[in-house]
Amino acid sequence: MSQTIASNRNRERAAILKRANITLARLDAEPELFGLCVECEEPISPKRLELMPYVELCVECQAARDGKRGLARKSLTDFK
Repeated sequence: MSQTIASNRNRERAAILKRANITLARLDAEPELFGLCVECEEPISPKRLELMPYVELCVECQAARDGKRGLARKSLTDFK
């Protein structure tokens, strides 16, 4: 069980590191675009960037991309 948890955590960290490296490359190539959503080109909120400096999408575009993923289940009893 501990090995599975550690493996999942390592995968998540690797994904964040990959996103951070992509953001750094984009920042190096086009520094004026940092903090702008790659889809709608609107500013990403400073608080969101502070928490996740590697984020590419604003909240609205991220929600649209995610769609209803994870929203279908309202409570633990929905799958009984």
